[in-house]
Amino acid sequence: MSEECRELLVSIWQNAANNSHLRETAFKFWSATQAPEDSEVLRCIESSDALTDSILQQRLIRGDLQAIPALLEKITNDEKSLWWQYGRYIWTSELSEALDKTLEKRSNLAQQLWFESIEPDWIIHDLISRMEVNDAEQILLKHWDHLRFSEKYVSTALYFSTPKLLELADASIKECPEPGKMLQRLSFCFGVKISGHPGVKSETQLRSLAPYVHLLSSVSIHDFWEECNERGWFEVRRELFDSFLKPSHTHFKWDPNQARFSLDEMIAEDRLIWLDTWIDGILKTDVSWSEILSTILAWFEDKKSLKAFKLLTSAIEYQGSRKDLSALKGYEDMPELDITQLIANTEFTVKRRSIF
Repeated sequence: MSEECRELLVSIWQNAANNSHLRETAFKFWSATQAPEDSEVLRCIESSDALTDSILQQRLIRGDLQAIPALLEKITNDEKSLWWQYGRYIWTSELSEALDKTLEKRSNLAQQLWFESIEPDWIIHDLISRMEVNDAEQILLKHWDHLRFSEKYVSTALYFSTPKLLELADASIKECPEPGKMLQRLSFCFGVKISGHPGVKSETQLRSLAPYVHLLSSVSIHDFWEECNERGWFEVRRELFDSFLKPSHTHFKWDPNQARFSLDEMIAEDRLIWLDTWIDGILKTDVSWSEILSTILAWFEDKKSLKAFKLLTSAIEYQGSRKDLSALKGYEDMPELDITQLIANTEFTVKRRSIF
């Protein structure tokens, strides 16, 4: 958004004489982008203004430390713990103290029942997972007597995977009557595919899950499997997650027989549009292009159909190099297939894209 547009929007939402709906809408548009001077602009509004809460939220999102006292006041009077969400954007020692007090209140409310959920839990465990390791360990150890019954905090302990926290989490999992339920949403608690979350930081965090992989949900296993591929942690993936993938999640798990089935499916349903995504997905799992191409060539030898040849040429056009064009030479004179133009198109596409 241009500076001129933002200045115009500021003039609208700062004017208390304007219609409240107009001001709110202008403020939302203005807030959609950020500039270094935003915090100064936001501080100019009086605390009695109708936009006070929205302004405070945007100050916190922008990391304005001067907004912390107001946030602490909101937290104190917030029965649904909604204001704690803004701790995702800004954190101070004062907020750590407030979080500690919140957990002290929780200890008085908790009945220490398995899977018990108390109002702040939905956000507090998430905030702890964003803290420094030492700070998170300290607060979890202090309140573990009542946190150990909650899958959220057990998952958070596993996330940090320090020796002390792993020992406590292991004891809770073993004592729990439904250990699988305790770990049902583990990948979510590890921040996998969660925007803004620190996420998995090291292979050590995943290796600490080795005793519990058989208890994880199919969704968590697939999430961790994909995370390993994204990070290039192929050894960990093979050791921990490959053998536990459910059939519904094995589309990109490399297996020549499964690959043949996928290729059959693409030509049967006339969906060559899937081919690029399929190749990319397989390559991410540490399978070489040469192995993929060899499998496609062997599959074509069995099919010897025009649709199968179109798939072969499409694959080479998308990922192949000039040397891969030689794989097409042996089929030029096949009388049952009119493929001369397909080969010419493939050669043109590859040579335009690659000099090798």
